[in-house]
Amino acid sequence: MENFHAIIPSFNPGEMISSCILSIRENIPDSRITVVDNNSEDGTPEFLEKNFPEVEIIRNSTNLGFGSACNMGSRGSDCEYLIFINQDAQINRFPIEEVIQVFSENEYSIIGGKVLSDESLPSPSVGARVTPISTLMHWATMPLRLIGLRWFDMLEIPDSEEFSQVLWIPGSLMVFRTSDFASLGGFDESFFMYVEDVEICYRAESRGMRTGYLPSIISFHSSRGGEGMSRIAVHHTLNNQKTFLSRRHGQLFSISAITISSLFCIVYGLLGSMLLFPFGRFRRSSVNLLLGGFDFIGNS
Repeated sequence: MENFHAIIPSFNPGEMISSCILSIRENIPDSRITVVDNNSEDGTPEFLEKNFPEVEIIRNSTNLGFGSACNMGSRGSDCEYLIFINQDAQINRFPIEEVIQVFSENEYSIIGGKVLSDESLPSPSVGARVTPISTLMHWATMPLRLIGLRWFDMLEIPDSEEFSQVLWIPGSLMVFRTSDFASLGGFDESFFMYVEDVEICYRAESRGMRTGYLPSIISFHSSRGGEGMSRIAVHHTLNNQKTFLSRRHGQLFSISAITISSLFCIVYGLLGSMLLFPFGRFRRSSVNLLLGGFDFIGNS
């Protein structure tokens, strides 16, 4: 029986999914791999059947979202550990014995690792505490990240190379003990995409389960070739932050914080689309920030 079951939710991934699968093969050679395709229109299932016949493929007739696809891929798994990995991520290093040791000796339920950027530089890999105020400040200080300042960012770059307990880890690569994932009921499927990683780690903590950061696990997560921030990402992030915060901190305070955050998106998006017009990526991100903010307001 394989110890690890890697599950890749896919939606129009193009050829990047090949790099993801090959990285799993190389670093966890005896793992089971399942791709859950959310009705891709780029021929992904056919491509996988031709080039990776050993990979299991689950085809959905509609796009069910990230969490639902992950849950679908995990059902009935007979492996001890589950690896959820984004279609645009790759595993650079996965010390199998060390991972198993951490799970068995330290009684952790969820483990993440170091994430590298497009330039192979350390990228934010562990989550900060999420509250209405911290979320509001995250959006309010967004322009600072254009100049490299990550104040009030939701994700942080760890300053230690030691294994440590953390609040949450990003969903680009998450490793679960299968039994614990099942006892949690999987990802919350009301989160179509984004924030589901925060939610499940907080829910696990509320049930006495721990999340750990193991820097010897190293993955690469692409920024999709400089496309910048997408409209759908802004909209779903704001919406799911509202849901998550409302459950934990009450609706009045949480909805107020997220509504103000959406106004920051609109203002910064409007200013950025005018001031950053000569810079393609930043202009696109600014326009999408503006439109995503309006989408949230319009659907609230």
